[in-house]
Amino acid sequence: MSTQADSNWQQVRSYLKTFPLDLVVIVGFVGLLTSSVALVPDDPFWRFLFGGVLLVFVPGYALLAAVFPGDGPQSRERRITNLDGVTVNDGITLSERLALAFGISVALIPLFALGLAAVGVTLTPSTVIGVLSVFTVGCVVVALFRRLRLPVSDRFSLPLDEWANDTRTFLFGGSAIDSLVNIVLVLSILVGVSAAAYAMSVPQPDAEFTSFALMTRSESGGYVSSGYPTNFTQGEPEELVVSVTNNRQEATAYTVVAELQQVRTNDEKRLQVLSQREQRRFPLDLEPNESWQQPHDITPERAGTNLRLVYFLYRGEAPVEASAATADKRLQLWINVSTRVQQNNTAPNTTVPNTTAPNTTTPSTTGRVGQ
Repeated sequence: MSTQADSNWQQVRSYLKTFPLDLVVIVGFVGLLTSSVALVPDDPFWRFLFGGVLLVFVPGYALLAAVFPGDGPQSRERRITNLDGVTVNDGITLSERLALAFGISVALIPLFALGLAAVGVTLTPSTVIGVLSVFTVGCVVVALFRRLRLPVSDRFSLPLDEWANDTRTFLFGGSAIDSLVNIVLVLSILVGVSAAAYAMSVPQPDAEFTSFALMTRSESGGYVSSGYPTNFTQGEPEELVVSVTNNRQEATAYTVVAELQQVRTNDEKRLQVLSQREQRRFPLDLEPNESWQQPHDITPERAGTNLRLVYFLYRGEAPVEASAATADKRLQLWINVSTRVQQNNTAPNTTVPNTTAPNTTTPSTTGRVGQ
């Protein structure tokens, strides 16, 4: 019975030696990653579980498998003699593969980024994952072809039987107390590594946000966050520039709505909107890390002091009537609007005091953080 069991185990070991389990796992991993991106492209769990491993390990391991199809130990190395009569090794050990895979993967990322930028491809998570997946699968095909050309004894394979024996000896080879301590130690290491990897791979809630700003055009033609017009003339346009930057990790549709409001302070010392009139509405679509600036004119149709020019930002479509309660972000600029007669009769170097409005130099911004 023991002889039959040993024979069966030897057959299993021989099969494992010829079966490229590591390459199958790599291809399966890439397939799962592609599916996860298609189904849940912005889910932090999948991004942590698959995306981080793809970036820092898988491409390097696949490249090493293609370059070094043979096993590394001296007893099973494939020896090749070059023209100078020098014997070289066609394989590296598993520990060397694992160590080099991280460094090579990290080195490949900027090379791929530069290549994509050179051909004008926008860098998005889907683009990066797609390029790395194609590269990885290509390396696996080359690795499989080269590995099958080697004798069975020279092919690289995962030492599953050695791992099983070593693990069993480490966990259960000593006394019950030693085994318990070893198990707790292994679990602690796994929990610590997983927590650290999750913290580095998953962005915090405030890491994804939308920048929303109001600017003006400088004398040189550039856009600056200063010099805002605060004294308007009824019926005459004044130029402003609204800016939106998508710092989220996915393409996002936005709508910007500008409206001019007449407000007053009620008995509870709160601002109350008496009337509002929509001035402009801009729908836009932005890719990750893409910015949008829109110069436009604001032409007040009514005169008054302490009027509030408000810009609302929505992710997606905006409602017919925009408001601070429904907007994701808001910008406001306090202005005074005079009639042409008032403008002509205003003495030089005089301004209309603004006693109830906030500072009119820089527009204030409010909104839900991380939108």
